Amino acid sequence: MELDTPVPSLVSAGSPPENGVWKPQTVHAVAAAKALAYERETPVERAFVEYPTYGVIREVPLTTRRKAAYRTAVRTLESIDGPPPRLDDRSKCESCEYREECGVKTRSLRSLLGLG
Repeated sequence: MELDTPVPSLVSAGSPPENGVWKPQTVHAVAAAKALAYERETPVERAFVEYPTYGVIREVPLTTRRKAAYRTAVRTLESIDGPPPRLDDRSKCESCEYREECGVKTRSLRSLLGLG
């Protein structure tokens, strides 16, 4: 194990799978490795995901398949065209069995922060 090369380590509060790491954690690990490589201007070819509750540390080599999963996630994010549309009606509540007694008001994050 080379100690001169920077390696990102992500901490997960969840439980580890039998082998490897969960796919979302793989994408996060690749993103962290790419950010670290950019910051340090040096190649980063692996990352670690730690599961401290279980005392497990998993190495995540940055394979072509894992980098492709990261690129797919980035493309998906880039394809999102702004925030989701506002719902002025209560159509989202129609299927809920608690709609008559719920009392929840739909508010935007913007209004909760006092910005609009």
